[in-house]
Amino acid sequence: MKKMTWKCVDYKDGNEQVSLDDVEDVTTKDFKAMIEKYYEEDHEESIPLIYEAILRRKLLKKHEDSDNELMEEIMEKPRVRKLPDVKSECR
Repeated sequence: MKKMTWKCVDYKDGNEQVSLDDVEDVTTKDFKAMIEKYYEEDHEESIPLIYEAILRRKLLKKHEDSDNELMEEIMEKPRVRKLPDVKSECR
């Protein structure tokens, strides 16, 4: 996934206009894979990538319906977090 880059196109009245031409789209398949990796492997390093993907998808306004469906699907899945193996010293 390419990093987001912004180009200043114009500057009027203190409002900066930017071009989104350089924002690479994140496919629904790739986005879902990121989320599944986080949930299945408890892969916390995925969190920044997921947030960046959300931002890209929101900026491009291409995936609103599929994102809503994906969020419903995710909310239905229970998240099972693996706990470390702990041995009790109590008798």
